[in-house]
Amino acid sequence: MSVAAVAGSTALTSVTPTAEAATCTGQWQRAESGLRSDFVPWEVKALGPTRALMAGTTYLPGTETGGLASWNGRSWSLRTVPGMLYAFSVEARDMNDAWVFGTDSHNADVIQHWDGKAWKKAPSLVPLVGEHGSVSRLLARGKNDLWAFGQVDNAVGTAVFVAHFDGTRWKLVANNLADATYAGAVDAKISPSGELWVLGAQYDPGADAISPWAGKLVNGAMRRVEVPSVPKYLDSHPASMTWTPSGSMVIAGTTGDELGGQVYPYTATGTPGGSWALKAQHAPVANNTTPAAVARIGSTTWSADSSGLVLDRQWTSLSTLGAKGWSAPQQLNQHRDERPMSMAGLDSGQGWLATWQDRSDSAAATPHLWRICGTPKAAAASATSAASAPSAIDDADSMTVATPAAHRSPATLHSPTGITPLTVSPAARRSARVAARKEGRLPDVRTSASPRGAAELSGPPVSGPTVDRLRNAQHASASTSYVAKPVCTSTDPGRLTCLSSVLARESGGRAVAAVSELPAGYGPKELRSAYGLPASGGKGRTIAIIAAYGYPDLEKDLATYRTTAGLPSCTSTSGCLTVIGESGGKVPPPATEENTGWKLEQALDVQSASAACPDCKLLVVQATEALDENVARANHAAATRKPFVISASLGRQEQASDVQNGPAYVPAGIPYLAATGDAGHGTSWPATIPSVIGVGGTRLMLAPGSPLGWREDAWALGGSGCSAVQPKPVWERKDPLCLNDRASSVDISAVADPATGAGVFFRSGAKGDQGGWYVVGGTSLASPVVAGIFALRGAPVSSASLWNGTTRTRDIVRGSDGWCAPARECTASKGYDGATGWGVPRP
Repeated sequence: MSVAAVAGSTALTSVTPTAEAATCTGQWQRAESGLRSDFVPWEVKALGPTRALMAGTTYLPGTETGGLASWNGRSWSLRTVPGMLYAFSVEARDMNDAWVFGTDSHNADVIQHWDGKAWKKAPSLVPLVGEHGSVSRLLARGKNDLWAFGQVDNAVGTAVFVAHFDGTRWKLVANNLADATYAGAVDAKISPSGELWVLGAQYDPGADAISPWAGKLVNGAMRRVEVPSVPKYLDSHPASMTWTPSGSMVIAGTTGDELGGQVYPYTATGTPGGSWALKAQHAPVANNTTPAAVARIGSTTWSADSSGLVLDRQWTSLSTLGAKGWSAPQQLNQHRDERPMSMAGLDSGQGWLATWQDRSDSAAATPHLWRICGTPKAAAASATSAASAPSAIDDADSMTVATPAAHRSPATLHSPTGITPLTVSPAARRSARVAARKEGRLPDVRTSASPRGAAELSGPPVSGPTVDRLRNAQHASASTSYVAKPVCTSTDPGRLTCLSSVLARESGGRAVAAVSELPAGYGPKELRSAYGLPASGGKGRTIAIIAAYGYPDLEKDLATYRTTAGLPSCTSTSGCLTVIGESGGKVPPPATEENTGWKLEQALDVQSASAACPDCKLLVVQATEALDENVARANHAAATRKPFVISASLGRQEQASDVQNGPAYVPAGIPYLAATGDAGHGTSWPATIPSVIGVGGTRLMLAPGSPLGWREDAWALGGSGCSAVQPKPVWERKDPLCLNDRASSVDISAVADPATGAGVFFRSGAKGDQGGWYVVGGTSLASPVVAGIFALRGAPVSSASLWNGTTRTRDIVRGSDGWCAPARECTASKGYDGATGWGVPRP
């Protein structure tokens, strides 16, 4: 039944109760009787088995209105919050003592109090914190005992403020919560022992990293308590906190490198001895799963994570914390197309979950509410695949860290009056923060001050043998640093992009591709040595290369490479080299300045394939655009020429529609190889298609004294993991790694780290840079290398033959490309692993 909501109204609107009382099964069940479909929940507050409150916004045509919904044990009813456009959070100790925080039509903060009869607006905080202040979280300890946590923008950065309201006026509270230039609060809770806690994030421009902080009220001041970051990554961005039944604090957030595209869920749990246990969580969508909330419900600690494909699919991933770590996701298919917003629970075992049903084919989000009571059942990845989902993930990718530093002395936060404001207007800052809240994003503590963001660099400096060789070739000093710069720079998630990176020098705030007069990267000699390859072979077999856009100098650059490397010539006149367009005939126009990276990609492909198989013929098929339909035509144009193998050093983020489109995309009967990506743990399509041989990446280093004289580890940025949508093929069913009956991404691997990359000749230069010899890596290098090795051997090969052992490989057992659970999904280990597949080609 629809609930009337009139802006400015304070009357409680009743609805007809329904028989929707949740059965206590230990499973989440829908419980939204009376909730109107245009009301979007932001935060739910559990007060008792039959009492709950929820803040949200009613979206009517042309207008939005903040609202407070109440649960009476049978149904929801809604009242409008006066003067509030968006109601983001609710804090209450009783149904008739509730505080609602939101914003008005000018994006200014508004706090309203409901006493069971009428609304009363709290005084503005502007006199204390100025127009550049903004509230992040509220916390109510009791009647007339309200706490506000937020941040103040100033000329230096962003400072955290804490304020207390006694029912009459606000007062600033001394704090020393953040010790970096930019900071913000993300959560505030009362601990089981009654302590007031706040959780936040801070950004240090010097380290270019995000780290967590916590604080608790001690003697009238908020004192900082050190909490750990995940040591191996730049960013640890907290999102929510709770406590286990034993009283241990649990902090949930994301770790990785946010600017570099690596984002993994993590939790930090305080141990009884005072140390912290850092743990990974299972991510149904590798590299795009973020915790929305953690909560204790009865004797169980729950996590609600948002797992989503960028374009067309979303899941709410629910898991429980046990002695061995986090369980596999529960009821995953039931929460498909659901985005978690808030979760709350009671000691009695009653719990609430608020979600949006966010479908790509729907114009508006539909709210859903879920309720749980009773003892949770064993975790199951889905109703149809429980057998493949253990109740707890054996999380080897976890660690225990020492007790962080002790509390620091409190410092008084002075009023921002008189501080020179930022150049951006208060209204613009408020608008940006409201937009972030509406999208459910974490507070943005990283700013344009980020060295990588401002300078458009490509990550931290890299090191390795080809970096040293390049430094010598350029006669550069030992202090000269190099980074790995993506060759293709498409930001459209629906377009395919090449998956290669070139070594570059930092110059004037830019990463400029590093060029030398002589090759500094690995060449045919090194690849033959590392993979035990003969100096000749493959005669009569053709390697097809799939790429996009025209490259007029391809043949001339290939001739320079092969002459320099001492390989036999391969020309179009001799029939060794053939270049065609996606329809099998005329090649497309040359790549524009915007897409010039695709020319360097093609140079890498044909030259690396030549290095692995000197006597093989080369067929290059150039798609007119880097779009699915164009590349699909190029795939089939290649297949008509009957090559021995096809290599595609390209990819994009997965989409739900890929399951239906895959069979038409990949030609049948010809081994099709695809690069798995260069952003660390996470998948790339088309490598996730079950019939495609996904090629991951390694770091290849000299190792005198070893059987081959070389050592290979998983490359830290190699794509890996499990598909979010592709079904597990029959030949993978013997391995339970990928939950929910999903396919793996990596089948085999080869050299990819740009710091151990290949020498590539490219006369036209990358995006205006000087032409010459470059050092290039990425899984775009690994794919043509493996294709060349397969063609050199001449034995039949497929994804299935790699899994059943017919195609021999050498296992890789060292290295990791992410933070995941189970650890084998992103860490090299004995046998199959998600980081390197079955290893590298074996001599």
